[in-house]
Amino acid sequence: MVSSKNRRSQQALKGASLLTLAGIIAKILSAVYRVPFQNLVGDTGFYVYQQVYPIYGIGMTFALSGLPNYVGKQISWQVDLAHRRLFLRRYSLLVVIFSLLCFSLTFFLAPLLAQGMADPNLAIVIRSVSYMFLAMPFLLLIRGAFQGRNDMKHTAISQVIEQVVRVGVILGVATLYSQGFSQDWSLYEMGAWAMASAGIAGFTATSYLLLALFQSRGTQRLFQESKRSRALAEDPPYHLTWPQILRTFVTDGLVICSFSALLVFFQLIDSFTLYDGLLDFGLDSDLAKVYKGVYDRGQPFVQLGMVFSLAFQTSYLPLLSQAFVKKQKAQFREAAVRFSRLTFFISLLVTAGIMAILPELNVMLFSDAKGSGVLEQYLLMIVLASWVLIYHNIFLGQNQWFYSALALGLALLVKGVFAHLLVSRFGLVGGVWSSLLALIVMLILMHHFIPHSIKTESQMGILLRDTSLVVLLMWLAIMALRWIFWLNFPKSRAFATLFVGLAVLLGAGVVLLVVRRYPILNPAEWQELPLAKYWIKNKES
Repeated sequence: MVSSKNRRSQQALKGASLLTLAGIIAKILSAVYRVPFQNLVGDTGFYVYQQVYPIYGIGMTFALSGLPNYVGKQISWQVDLAHRRLFLRRYSLLVVIFSLLCFSLTFFLAPLLAQGMADPNLAIVIRSVSYMFLAMPFLLLIRGAFQGRNDMKHTAISQVIEQVVRVGVILGVATLYSQGFSQDWSLYEMGAWAMASAGIAGFTATSYLLLALFQSRGTQRLFQESKRSRALAEDPPYHLTWPQILRTFVTDGLVICSFSALLVFFQLIDSFTLYDGLLDFGLDSDLAKVYKGVYDRGQPFVQLGMVFSLAFQTSYLPLLSQAFVKKQKAQFREAAVRFSRLTFFISLLVTAGIMAILPELNVMLFSDAKGSGVLEQYLLMIVLASWVLIYHNIFLGQNQWFYSALALGLALLVKGVFAHLLVSRFGLVGGVWSSLLALIVMLILMHHFIPHSIKTESQMGILLRDTSLVVLLMWLAIMALRWIFWLNFPKSRAFATLFVGLAVLLGAGVVLLVVRRYPILNPAEWQELPLAKYWIKNKES
């Protein structure tokens, strides 16, 4: 017989896996749709959309996973139904106020925000995205309520529904614009309709969640009042008092969510500094918009490159937290070291692999090789942001969110101070340099507070040296393939696509051959990777 504790543990593991899968699907959809969108509306149309996208990206981080996870965790921690009801009632008021504040700031201050981006025409696009904040209370509260009861299915389905609807609306709008069905639209009106997808998708997902809530009597009970919950409100326990609810909302809720949106905050700063900086650099308005659109091509590459790091984060954070709570120092250190090495190893290979084929990948996806040199440097954010994510999760596992918050604040300050300065001085690449500088400053600060034993046992320097050898051999193989293509094939989108396909197979083959012969990872670390059993079996034979 399986004990109820084991059943709950298995259910929690299954639910976490479901949420991880939904999150990965959402991330992939959020990255991939940008390619056909740019192909349909061009670099200037892409600029219009991407200038305002960070506002959506931050809201999505709050409503899609960050705050629902926090709500679910808080609900599960309450001792009984009355405490859960009181928490949810008080938290609901905070969320409604927060959502209305976000809506008001983006809707009523849209002209001011557009002026800050040096493009007043963006006001209509900013107002269009503001409506998504009206759906936020429903999304995060109902998702959190389901998660608090360890029911991850409806949260996962709603996440996928939201992204599928949003991407469908965006590509539909772009198709109508490119085919001339909406001849009266300007690029900014097209961008406004594309951004309206956020609100449409949010309320579609809300409709699904309300239907699921109607069918789940157990979850409905969380939103109902009782005599006991009303009596509890008269004399609440300390953790449910208003000051404590507000404190945990800011620290455990907003701070952790903000860290998850780190790169989106960088994009928001770019929206306010890059275009204006390019004008000061000497470009005319039209060319600066094209350049900003080219710069934003790097975002889907980084998003896809970060998928593996985010997957490892979801797997290891519960292990770290559990070991810390149980005061299992050795297990915590072992999990932290393994998580650090695997994430760093994979992020290095992914970064180097995309960089090796970027010129042709740029042509394949976006029809030309504009900005390839800048985008290659942009890709360094994958490995740096992954490394930051490693340290952040080690801090979270020890309930030390303060160090992450301090590093985040410093990084945003560095990015904000240097972005316009570097762009106006060095052009497009200055935007990349300001982001890389901010991430490096974060790493230095966070590295200082990481336990010495974890830093020592991770052996990042040795791992970097060994992985660099693999990367060098992979690059040499791909360069040889590129030389063959240059000699024998014309430069075109079709042949760029053929090259990318062959280069991926060649690069992956070289990596797998080298790591089979050269012991970069130990057997325990190999077990965490896809096809691990196959490789270990072959290595032993």
